[in-house]
Amino acid sequence: MKILSRSDLGYRLTQSYSRNESKWYKPEFIWTADKNSWSADWEGRTVLALVSLAKATGKEPSYLEEILRLLPIHLNEQGYLGPIYPNGGISEQSLAGHSWLLRGLIEYSLFKKTDKVKGIIETILKNLYMPVVEEIDNYYINHYEKDGTYSGSIISVKGKWLMSSDIGCAFISLDGISHAYEYLGWEWLKDYVLKMHEKFKQVDLYGGTFQTHATLSCLRGLIRTYNIVKDPELLNTVKEKFDFYVKNGTTENYSNCNRFNVAKWTEPCAIFDSYMCAVELYKITKESEYLDFAQKVYFNSISHIQLPNGGMGLENCPGYHGISKLGWNRRATGEIYEAYWCCTMRGGDGLAYVSQNQCLKEDNVYTFVNFFDCAVVDDEVTIEEITQYPKRGSAIFVINNPKAKEIVLRLFVPSFVRNVKINGNAQSVADGFVVVSTNATIKQLEIEFDIPLIKMPCNGAGYGFKYMHGNVLLGAYTNEESVGNFYWVKDCEYKTDSGITFDRIGNTIYKQPSDLDKEDVKILFGK
Repeated sequence: MKILSRSDLGYRLTQSYSRNESKWYKPEFIWTADKNSWSADWEGRTVLALVSLAKATGKEPSYLEEILRLLPIHLNEQGYLGPIYPNGGISEQSLAGHSWLLRGLIEYSLFKKTDKVKGIIETILKNLYMPVVEEIDNYYINHYEKDGTYSGSIISVKGKWLMSSDIGCAFISLDGISHAYEYLGWEWLKDYVLKMHEKFKQVDLYGGTFQTHATLSCLRGLIRTYNIVKDPELLNTVKEKFDFYVKNGTTENYSNCNRFNVAKWTEPCAIFDSYMCAVELYKITKESEYLDFAQKVYFNSISHIQLPNGGMGLENCPGYHGISKLGWNRRATGEIYEAYWCCTMRGGDGLAYVSQNQCLKEDNVYTFVNFFDCAVVDDEVTIEEITQYPKRGSAIFVINNPKAKEIVLRLFVPSFVRNVKINGNAQSVADGFVVVSTNATIKQLEIEFDIPLIKMPCNGAGYGFKYMHGNVLLGAYTNEESVGNFYWVKDCEYKTDSGITFDRIGNTIYKQPSDLDKEDVKILFGK
């Protein structure tokens, strides 16, 4: 099944692809990029982004083959990137960085149906990760405090472990190790995951100020392993920790705090991880509240963090420390921080995931988890979707089914939706979905529903509520503390008694860079 994205998501993919082929990611640069002891991180994220974007768009990457041609000459004598630490020292940053390289190389191998980098994958696993299995029990998870910068660094040594200011980043390795287990089937890789899982269960995420990105990447690795071994204990951990993240690690616009109990900036890497976790948990549990959360993340966080150049920016954390405005973290010069060293690449991987998972197929059932402009092509069946969501509750599906197969469309409608109609006929909603069956050779379905203005309680201490148009957060450039009454104007636009216009915050990518220098957007109201 092929999914082709258009309109907003299609444009975001295009911009991300362009940015991920710019100067920071060319073959002659990436091998020199690491300045903070994140071996294989820059390279791995770049490879993963390019492969993911190629799969989502059909465009051949401009530089990927050259990057892979040069990879072997940059490997150390043990067959991986970066230094070999004396006395068996283990850098958790190296484990995290090589996880992205493993992911990229495995995705490349599956996408191209080739074994040409399989030897590199196997050597990295045997020489870098296999010795770690015996030291997992000694991984330090107790509190140690020393703030790092946006790009973490090694700040402590605990036994053989070189510890990072990105606290808990060793758990990122579960993403790559679980993928390698799925790819190669080596039993010791499963042992690695399960031992890390036991260690992870001991973690005090909040008291230990663990990095939310490391936490969510760990959960993604546990999800992938669960899908192979079906151990319910893995799923229980994922559900428990993800719920904890939603309640204790998110901002008022559904981005992440950089660390639990330390809300200084957001990290798009974690934001995309949260979207992926939510959709993957839906696939397993069929609980539609995960899709509701995923929509909030996409429309209010992902859509805001992507800069006009296609890269991914760092925000503040509204709702914490008295912050009532959503704004960008900036350099001393006033320039917005783009996390081009990590998050821009993960943004490419993440947007590709959003695109390729907007329609989920099982047997003859097509489940649409959001309303995006797209085309789904599956053998002889083609489903075209044209949407005005999230501004309006309106989407059209055109089904071309020349062999008159019996197919089922399941359309997710968020929990706030009311008065659902298809082709003018009222519909019932069960477990978050409207279900339509058809064997017509050509069929057009128009779904319509009401999107209400919602006065949503805030999580942040000292704030009462925020306004949302369905799952879309509303914001305005204003200093007013009280807004009075809201009046609908059109689509996703409202005005207040004083004439202030509130609309969707997630349209950053369509602005000029100079537009982002305006006053930060106000989103929290009511004390």
